Amino acid sequence: MSEQKIKNSVSNISLDLEIRSLKASKTGDIEETLRNPEFAVDVNLEETVRKQGEVHINFQLVISTEPAVAKFEIEGVAKVVGENKAIDNVITENEKTHVPLLISEIYSRTYSMFY
Repeated sequence: MSEQKIKNSVSNISLDLEIRSLKASKTGDIEETLRNPEFAVDVNLEETVRKQGEVHINFQLVISTEPAVAKFEIEGVAKVVGENKAIDNVITENEKTHVPLLISEIYSRTYSMFY
């Protein structure tokens, strides 16, 4: 994916996502989808590189359904570039949502790959 500015957040930050793996699996009877499945989202983040003005974070996003019908997984690297304080704001948990802005950005940019 191409480098983009993170919208509605901190100025002077850019985010580049490198997708390394995308997987979709059938985990149950497809007829179960008629019962309005709910979706569970699990996210793992691991900071691998930090230097002046840049951080690289490995991510894994797993979306599964209940009832168990399908599971979607995406793995990659998020490269955040900008001022150190701005980077910290993007990767730190938001006080209201308890979710870092980085996770929201990864999800919104990869959403179309799943659906």
